[in-house]
Amino acid sequence: MKKRGGHTLLELIVASGVLLVMVFMTTTAVVSYVHAYHQYTEKSLRVRQAAKVLEVVCQHLRSADTIQPLEAPLSCTQKPLVFGERNAGPRAIFLANGVLELQELDLEGKVKATTRIGKSKDLTLSETGRRLHLTLQVEDSQPLETEISLRGVAQE
Repeated sequence: MKKRGGHTLLELIVASGVLLVMVFMTTTAVVSYVHAYHQYTEKSLRVRQAAKVLEVVCQHLRSADTIQPLEAPLSCTQKPLVFGERNAGPRAIFLANGVLELQELDLEGKVKATTRIGKSKDLTLSETGRRLHLTLQVEDSQPLETEISLRGVAQE
């Protein structure tokens, strides 16, 4: 008698089980990778947007010719930073409802127009010597920090 080639039922069940485990592990790895990639891209987008917000704020503050004195660190959620911008007049940077705004002021300090700069949790400013240190809080990330020189800027 010839022995027929083939597999027993038990061998087929074990092989199918091993294949199922491999497919499950591969699917889990792919899903985890896609989820992590999505979180990473969202976080990097928030950081890039915050960097742009900080860049716009610094651009306006660099063109300031006067700025209010800061005794302690100033949070823009509590009080706006008032400064005079060359060729534009008095301005204020204020954070309301998670949105950083540049306010154009009249000579009495009343708001004439508001421009939305971008989203932020908080913008804190502190003065060290003749440098202005800015810290922009970013959601689910480390804060962004920079300094600008106040040389040539008068204190109001």
